[in-house]
Amino acid sequence: MEQNYCMYFVIMALLSGLISSQTCNNALCKRRDIAGLKVEITDKMNVMESELEDKISEVRAEVRKMSSDISGVKDEVVKLSDEISKLGSNMKKHVPEDDRSTFESKVMDRLAQMDSKLNMMTVTLPNKDCRLAKDGTSTILTRSGKHVTANCDDGWLVIAHRFNGKEIFHNRTWNEYKNGFGSPRGEYFLGFDAILMILRRGKYKMRFDLVGWDNKHAIAEYSTFSIGEESEDYPITVDGFSSTGASTRIFYDSMRRHNHRPFSTIDRDNEGRYNCPTIIRGAWWYYGCADSNLFSVYPNGPKCDGNYNNACMVWANFPGSVYLKEMKMKIKPAP
Repeated sequence: MEQNYCMYFVIMALLSGLISSQTCNNALCKRRDIAGLKVEITDKMNVMESELEDKISEVRAEVRKMSSDISGVKDEVVKLSDEISKLGSNMKKHVPEDDRSTFESKVMDRLAQMDSKLNMMTVTLPNKDCRLAKDGTSTILTRSGKHVTANCDDGWLVIAHRFNGKEIFHNRTWNEYKNGFGSPRGEYFLGFDAILMILRRGKYKMRFDLVGWDNKHAIAEYSTFSIGEESEDYPITVDGFSSTGASTRIFYDSMRRHNHRPFSTIDRDNEGRYNCPTIIRGAWWYYGCADSNLFSVYPNGPKCDGNYNNACMVWANFPGSVYLKEMKMKIKPAP
């Protein structure tokens, strides 16, 4: 009898465990398994993410080193080319023309091959500035490791370009100027965040390329250029003015009034006295109000439709019409 009771209890216990197991499998255990999988996946993702960040840091360091090495090699090629040119001048005095021409041709071919190889390498790498980049849209690697897309123009990095009025500049907000707007394929402003990241690489100079409605070209260049932090309202510093290298020369520095002044926009007037962003319709480093106003309304010809002077894209004392058809603001590492 006792054996029957014992067997009964054993069978009931087994059945109870089986039922509990089935119940667990059907509901609770599935939830527990899913929760466990989520934890396991999350842990693995965290490990993978950490490893990926380490790899990215290593790659960035290698890219910076490779870019620096390529820049150095390219500089050496340029120096070598200059030295060969000097030797070529001496050869003209002592080597027969036939022999000289053949030799010069071989040397130039080899230099061209070296330059081609360097260009192929630099195309695959982000540029830390535009000195190694071809003209046109390029990816710039900032010191912080972030990438910025901008136009390169003869070794200069274009931070702003206007030429047809399709991109509105004058009524943009503070945040829009902070983050940038437009496209390097058209009109654009790179944005103060990106500009500051680029400027952290070292000392820079600045150049304004200006075109009037009569197609006169002029350049205003500054040997020193910097922008302050947002907490300081992005004050500009431009010193060492010169105007050469174009068909028309500018004799008046139209950034002098604006030097060391904070930036103002339609929603953040840091000039504070004359309501410049509204009166002369723009965003700029205003100071009572402007000798230059390159982020103002784009003019529909050599005259401005504003109620006040300089209420369109303007550079005061530009030869001919002061209102401009095109402008570029460009930066480049200073010597």
